[in-house]
Amino acid sequence: MAIHLNLLAEQQAEALAKQRDPVKRSIWLGGVLISLVLISWVYLHLRVWLIKEQFAAAETEWQTIVTNYNQLVAITNQINECEKKMAALSKLSTNRFLWAPILNVLQYSDLQNIHLTSIRVDQKIVPNVITKKIGDKTLRQTNYEELVTMNIDGKVYGPQPIDYVSKFKASLINSSYLKNLGRTNEINLKNIQKIEDTTGGSAEKSNVSSFNIECKFLLGLD
Repeated sequence: MAIHLNLLAEQQAEALAKQRDPVKRSIWLGGVLISLVLISWVYLHLRVWLIKEQFAAAETEWQTIVTNYNQLVAITNQINECEKKMAALSKLSTNRFLWAPILNVLQYSDLQNIHLTSIRVDQKIVPNVITKKIGDKTLRQTNYEELVTMNIDGKVYGPQPIDYVSKFKASLINSSYLKNLGRTNEINLKNIQKIEDTTGGSAEKSNVSSFNIECKFLLGLD
């Protein structure tokens, strides 16, 4: 019977013991887990970086859309503003200031000791901005109106010129036609001063004053 001798049995047993060593297994398993954690960390950071890049691109695109929208709104508002102004100019060109009612008002006004020398009328378009608050937003709407400015120049004779001019002004203010002429009316005495009138006698020269009354009427262009 043959006898087999294993001269490496001791080394093999030692190697097998090392393989079965729980500490070595734990170290190896820990290394694997750490590697997995590192791989997961790198993957997550890569995902976060990609998401940030996508978010930055989307935010840039959104800002571009908002800018384009604001520009479009501004252009639309400018177009609407121009259309309103053109319509107001068209109406102003067709409107004619009626002199007959004005002359009729002046004819029946209190003209005691007063001589009118000139009447000047100026017509122009002025903006009327209307603000409306809807929630947290304030909307501005611009309408256009016609501003008629009438300047009445004249002379007043007498030692107390302001009394006669005040009566004349009051008769204009109380005129039903002028009251209803515009949305808002202003009739103000702008100037009164003593002058020398060479057309009259010496007594009249020292009791003559010139005056200016300004009348403003705001007319709608609807």
